[in-house]
Amino acid sequence: MTTWAQLQRKIEVSLYLIMNILNSRTESYQWLSDAWNQEPNDSEVPSEILSDVDQYIARRLNGEPWPYIIGFSWFMGYKFIAHQDATIPRENTQRIINQALQMFDPDKPIRVADVGTGSGIMAITLALQTKWKITAVDSSAQALKITEKNCNFHKVDDIELMVGNMLTPLVRIPDLVVANLPSIDETIKTKLDASSLKDLSIEDSYTRREPSIGVYAPENGNFWIKALLKQSYEWNIPVVIQQINNNKLELLEYAQSLGWHTGWITNELNNPLLITIRKG
Repeated sequence: MTTWAQLQRKIEVSLYLIMNILNSRTESYQWLSDAWNQEPNDSEVPSEILSDVDQYIARRLNGEPWPYIIGFSWFMGYKFIAHQDATIPRENTQRIINQALQMFDPDKPIRVADVGTGSGIMAITLALQTKWKITAVDSSAQALKITEKNCNFHKVDDIELMVGNMLTPLVRIPDLVVANLPSIDETIKTKLDASSLKDLSIEDSYTRREPSIGVYAPENGNFWIKALLKQSYEWNIPVVIQQINNNKLELLEYAQSLGWHTGWITNELNNPLLITIRKG
């Protein structure tokens, strides 16, 4: 008989082959919670689960992120389909949602564009929590297919999905833009790929296998954010953007050079949020 406590230990020891001890322990608990809604205890694990675990371990040891293996991830209490064609939801993105809800009344039917929507987590979360009219935009048609699946999963049928870069495909000017764009310096990719998983955080180990188009950007990671800031300024649309590289000052100066009134909020992981509201 194998208990849930023994299974957690087996997963932890197996993951230690590629991770440091803290990450392997953290992720082993996550496996039990995500996949089987369990925590370590003395209850018996069904035999069919044990065979699944061996397959999961083999895939994880090959570097595949846990959310891609299990096929879903969580964001703000909602379950979302996770697929290798879109980046994995990060909980710190919820600060964008919170800031947007502070800026506009959730009961008023304003128009909001989620630019670089990926798997659609922000667009769908906003649709579930507000009466806003949401448009989800992404340059990747493959990522939008995951968004569509997540819309179907949550029975959200009023989000407009559009393929294209930034605001270009929009036919109506929105009242607000939210965006979690690729903002890791593209030179970091080589360093991550060359690193041992034992030297990486769990999130960085995920980043190595996420689609590059959704993660990296040129110009110190700020290329796409700058493009959106410029276009949003021309359209006179306030923007809430998460920026996760270390080039905050460069981006701040660029935004101000356009004429934006710019403010920063820093989340629990010290990642700054860029909030921009046009002067005057």
